[in-house]
Amino acid sequence: MKRGFTLLKKLPFPESRRDSRGISAIDNNRTHPPFIPPHRGDRGGYSDDRLRKGFTLVELSIVLVIIGLLIGGILVAQSMVDSTKVQRFVGEVNQYMTAIHNFKTKYNQLPGDSTRFTNPGDNDGRIEYPGSGVAGEWTRAWAHLSESGELQETYTGGTTNLEGSVPESKAFKDVLYTYIYLGNDWGFLKPGQLIVIGKHINTTWNALGGISPASALSIDTKIDDGLADAGSLTTHVLTTSTYQTNCLKNTSGSPYNSGDYAPENVDGNCPLIYNINDLLY
Repeated sequence: MKRGFTLLKKLPFPESRRDSRGISAIDNNRTHPPFIPPHRGDRGGYSDDRLRKGFTLVELSIVLVIIGLLIGGILVAQSMVDSTKVQRFVGEVNQYMTAIHNFKTKYNQLPGDSTRFTNPGDNDGRIEYPGSGVAGEWTRAWAHLSESGELQETYTGGTTNLEGSVPESKAFKDVLYTYIYLGNDWGFLKPGQLIVIGKHINTTWNALGGISPASALSIDTKIDDGLADAGSLTTHVLTTSTYQTNCLKNTSGSPYNSGDYAPENVDGNCPLIYNINDLLY
């Protein structure tokens, strides 16, 4: 041995040592690409049933139950909204009937027909329509009710435009109240003092339907007898479809002398006519 050098003993290379995975120490020192499992659709690749698993019948049943509950909740909510509208509308009608009754009791005249207030009528016991002067009593009635304090709202009583001249329902959008006298039988309508309830078809007439048949039936049942062609509360007798679209069924006559509400027509629209003679006389 030369001076300054140390002879090292040759050690055996640990090639034969393998771990539990069968990988040798040499393999551990090599760089391997990451393991990427074959696509489950690859031929010859591994198969895992869980990757192909769909919904079970139990899971589908639960989903269907949840959907059913959501739909049921929506329908119940809509029914509650409709019921609230009907209740509010009935309250409006009762308010106006009370105001008209109190006015007649206090002054022994009808609002609009009275001679004691601004723009007086002719006190003939009739609410004339249409036109200006005495014939404008049908809108002036609401101005007299305001002026007398029977109604808190202010109405102008104008005859050329119903907006601001007569009450508008807070339950049904654009539905107005007017007050007229009918002198003769007209279809199933009877003579007397009438409250006409509907949307205006032009600036001076509000016979256009604005209440669904189902709601109209509910209102009629609460106030009167639930019949579209009888009693004090009815729908209109006009046969023109634009006035009361899909409101009635089983109709006959022109103007109508009979007919039933059609609550199954969700797209229908009804006007209402309230004969208040029995409340006044």
